Amino acid sequence: MIDPTAIIHPTAKSCRECGNPLKDRRAKTGRCRQCHWGRTRLNPHLTEKQCTRCKETKPIAAFNKRTPKYDLSLRLPEPWCRKCKKAVNYGADNNRRLRRNIKDRLAALNHYSNGDGKCACCGEHRIEFLTLDHIHGNGSEHRKSDHRARFLPLWLRLNKYPLGFQVLCYNCNFAKKQSARCPHHKWEDVIVHNFVDIHGTVEIGHGTVIWNGAVICADVKIGKNVCIGNGCFIGKGTIIGNNCRLQSNVFLPPNSRLDAEVFCGPGMICTDDRHPRVGNKNYKAEPPIFERGCSVGAGVVILPGVIVGAGAMVGAGAVVTRNVEPYSTVVGCPAQIIKLKEAI
Repeated sequence: MIDPTAIIHPTAKSCRECGNPLKDRRAKTGRCRQCHWGRTRLNPHLTEKQCTRCKETKPIAAFNKRTPKYDLSLRLPEPWCRKCKKAVNYGADNNRRLRRNIKDRLAALNHYSNGDGKCACCGEHRIEFLTLDHIHGNGSEHRKSDHRARFLPLWLRLNKYPLGFQVLCYNCNFAKKQSARCPHHKWEDVIVHNFVDIHGTVEIGHGTVIWNGAVICADVKIGKNVCIGNGCFIGKGTIIGNNCRLQSNVFLPPNSRLDAEVFCGPGMICTDDRHPRVGNKNYKAEPPIFERGCSVGAGVVILPGVIVGAGAMVGAGAVVTRNVEPYSTVVGCPAQIIKLKEAI
């Protein structure tokens, strides 16, 4: 049924409820802006209102007022009265997401600690000090590739708790981020000096010394009693045997192999690409191999795929373009044999 009072002549100039002057675009409704929104949302002329929570009718004065987004000039009562609003505990009653997040975090910590609830490094057991860690140190790349991984416990639950994660305390996690290892990590008698970048997957034998500015990439395996000098770069997957000596600024490309007791002089450069081009689709890595007991002098350049034989010696400044025979001495550019002796 149509309300006859709602039919107003288009030429109306004043509000039918409050008598205020009307703008042209409000003339058809017969109400000013405040009365129009008040009729659809809340009548501003009412003196009482029903609380939507306790269902009691109370005076308008019992409700807090708020400014709606659709009209900043209005001040309308809130749906709940002051008593109901004060009685509600928003942290426990309304924030279901927070409770779900806490539950997901506890489930993830319990799963990756095998029910012990302890740090895998130092054994810290207090739950407020524990966090989840990417074992391979790729947390930043993981969050960039999948935005849902920003809240890790939820992502783990949705993906059925995949491998590659562990439980650490905040101290151990911070130490791993800064120096790629935690002070509690069991590297026996390993000395690591300042400004060294070591990936979390590196294996280091006892008695090893790593000097300032060295960079050691992922999956490198270093034997016992190895000395790595200032500014050395060791590529991903390189294997270094026991008792090796790498002097300052040695460059080893990925997947190089050094057997035991290899000496590399300062500034030795190894390459693994025969045709270096930007964006080369036919790139094929050919890392060098250094057999047991060989010595390479200062400033030597080793070209791709070269094998330096056991007990061989390469003179300073040489450019090695082909394999070096065992127990031989080579010098020059390109390197030539000047002495050959029998195996000891």
